[in-house]
Amino acid sequence: MNRAFIVCLCLGLLGGVALAQQPNNTNATQMINGQNGPPFPITGVAVPLGVPSLGLLQGLPNANFVTFVSHTLAPGGWTVLGNQLFDLDAATTSILFDGLAFPSIYKLDGTGQFQAQFQADSPGVTVGFHRALQTGLVDPTAPAGASLTAATEFQIVPGITTFPGPTGDDSSVTVTLTPFGFSLPFYNNSYSQFYVASNGFVSFNTTTTDFTSTPTEMLSQMPRIAMFWCDLSPNQGGNISIQVDESTPIQVVRVIFNNVAEFGAGPSHTFDMDIDILGNININSSAFNPPTPTFAMLTGISPGANQSAVTTAVDIYPTLSGAPISTANNDAVFEWFGTSAAQYWTGGASNPYDLTGRTFSAIAIAPGQYFCTSF
Repeated sequence: MNRAFIVCLCLGLLGGVALAQQPNNTNATQMINGQNGPPFPITGVAVPLGVPSLGLLQGLPNANFVTFVSHTLAPGGWTVLGNQLFDLDAATTSILFDGLAFPSIYKLDGTGQFQAQFQADSPGVTVGFHRALQTGLVDPTAPAGASLTAATEFQIVPGITTFPGPTGDDSSVTVTLTPFGFSLPFYNNSYSQFYVASNGFVSFNTTTTDFTSTPTEMLSQMPRIAMFWCDLSPNQGGNISIQVDESTPIQVVRVIFNNVAEFGAGPSHTFDMDIDILGNININSSAFNPPTPTFAMLTGISPGANQSAVTTAVDIYPTLSGAPISTANNDAVFEWFGTSAAQYWTGGASNPYDLTGRTFSAIAIAPGQYFCTSF
């Protein structure tokens, strides 16, 4: 294939308008997320925001190709390349992948396929954004030496939106869910805003820079989900992110601590928490999470404000694994970990951290009540 392909296509666009119905065929097929028609052109293909999608071209082995992109489909197809139909809006069409300029990159493999995984998360790409694609592939069996695929119009739909978490020592960020149109139930309230603290917890109503976890503070302060509450310092290593996942009917918020260092550049920890719009909570500790934090740390949930009639810690694992509990209204469920060598540990007998590779799950069964287990 040479520049004559482009010249022929452009000359064709100066010709007449036909009905837009260029199909995929054996030597020229284009698919996005498995959608390959009919009907043609292919419309309404969903590309979730922030979620990997898959583009696939099929044709003759080792065939070069040119992929065109436009803002929208044309109202009618343009007759080109021996009565084939170019279904993109000519005024906004440009070249996305140019197998003429870069023949070693943009060509099918020896089986006649080209796969490209992509993710819609570039700046300016928001829900409702749409584009249309159509590809021409080298085809010596076609009268013009090239075959066109069907055109595909895709639209960005709700997916996963990622926000940066706190980056400083004893810091926090505020996350507002109002733009997403949902809130999170936690105990007897529903929240459209929450705080992610660098010291390993999520809180509601307010936050704190407190890095010394204790049962008293867990019970008396703000409503809190403590994933791994201790003295962590993302400024000394690791990162924290927040995801709002709308790719499924039940929206989920995830808070992810990835290899975040303890204060003083101590051991690094990886863990995460997810809470969905039904109020179900999972706290997950990575299988690579060091089992001996330098500091006392706490895991669990609490409504705060001394509302919990339960004021003592539980053994999350293995006790809750074999004997799950259903809480009464506003009962806190937590475990405090530490050893005689741990800083800020005043719990008496040692209670070494034993949740590495484990999940603490709190399933909402009624307002303010949870079914709690571990695995």
